[in-house]
Amino acid sequence: MLANKEGRGTELISLYIPPGKQISEVMNMLREEYGTASNIKSTTTRKNVQDAIVKVQQRLKLFKETPENGLVIFCGAVPQNGAGSEKIETYVIIPPEPINIYLYRCDS
Repeated sequence: MLANKEGRGTELISLYIPPGKQISEVMNMLREEYGTASNIKSTTTRKNVQDAIVKVQQRLKLFKETPENGLVIFCGAVPQNGAGSEKIETYVIIPPEPINIYLYRCDS
């Protein structure tokens, strides 16, 4: 299901948080990324990236701490029926085994 999802430009966020990583640190990084996204020239791409960052922040607020196996979040504007029909989709995954990487990527 996730493998078939594609965004336009660089509007999809992948966030991998290993066990023990402080949620507050990740929230701070996302606040910085939100500010950086304000420099995106395309109005549509800028709005979609900033909306996705806000959605990720909202999901992270549901966690007091990182689960014991870590946390993976995928979020972004995914076209439903061609260009102009984008909808923000968010997937929160608690992996079955611990992850040992901290990664934030905003890409297609």
